[in-house]
Amino acid sequence: MRNLFFFMLLILFCAACASKGTTVVLIDDPDGKVGQAVVSTDGGEQALTQKNQSTRIKMPQAIPESPRLMSDDEISERFAGALKAQPERPEHFLLYFVSGTTDLDENSLLLLQRIKEQVSGQPLADIRIIGHTDTVGAAEANAELALDRAREVAQELVEVGVDERLLRIDSHGEGNPLVVTEDNVEEPRNRRVEVVVRH
Repeated sequence: MRNLFFFMLLILFCAACASKGTTVVLIDDPDGKVGQAVVSTDGGEQALTQKNQSTRIKMPQAIPESPRLMSDDEISERFAGALKAQPERPEHFLLYFVSGTTDLDENSLLLLQRIKEQVSGQPLADIRIIGHTDTVGAAEANAELALDRAREVAQELVEVGVDERLLRIDSHGEGNPLVVTEDNVEEPRNRRVEVVVRH
């Protein structure tokens, strides 16, 4: 989501360029989270830390103006073109596995079927498939198990007609847990494959 936020911010920055100066506004990402941005010129900088906070740059040598809040309506009106041009929000799915295997649990089997139905025959930009494990076992073995899980999900999608060239497969092993645990702790929520679908 962070990449999407910065992409949107960049669009808004460029869209506001005009003879009256440049306006930069900080907007929330699709999940409602708000990051931070520092707007710098040769003259100084301003930090934007709140949703809809904005600053204006009159010229490259000038300090950006003091931040002010813009209303949602003002943002929609001033940046309508940029907001319309933003990419469609990616869809995220989490599939969970039986400990030590590449076998999906029952609920994830149903979710996989839903994903397959959703992407089959649809125009897609790419699908990222990332495997994960809990901390039971050696880190090297877990990295390979996570990759096997991701490959298994990828194969399921290829079988319903998803172009293999659109798939990006990766393994985080035990290195990126949803729930932080000590070593050698079984945690079902960490035994997962993330599927990120961009249309």
